[in-house]
Amino acid sequence: VMLVPNAEVFTSRIINNTADPLRRGKVEAWIGYDTDLKAAVQTACDAASQAEGVLHTPAPAVRVNELGQNDIALEVTFWTDSRRADYKNTASAVREAIVSAFKEAGIGLPEPDVRVLRLPAGELT
Repeated sequence: VMLVPNAEVFTSRIINNTADPLRRGKVEAWIGYDTDLKAAVQTACDAASQAEGVLHTPAPAVRVNELGQNDIALEVTFWTDSRRADYKNTASAVREAIVSAFKEAGIGLPEPDVRVLRLPAGELT
């Protein structure tokens, strides 16, 4: 435990040398059930690896995060060095890379499934 007087905290610059500059990030991507799952996972992983700001070690990883009613949610995790890249910009670059890679590979993003049921007049009770 380290005690620092309040006056010192408010009047001095404090540098935390113990904070780890590496930060793990994650983004989600969704695919349809008709998509080749292994191909989509590999495509997302490759895309994340090539995004600006993403570290190669530890390498990005992709896992199936959720099985939804109309889609499969993939969780893409990556690491970035906060001394060299902004986390939010890196996460955005990963998302953009995944969308571009999916389009290039012919992997479509799921469309919402909307069903309109129409009953003949007078049948509502």
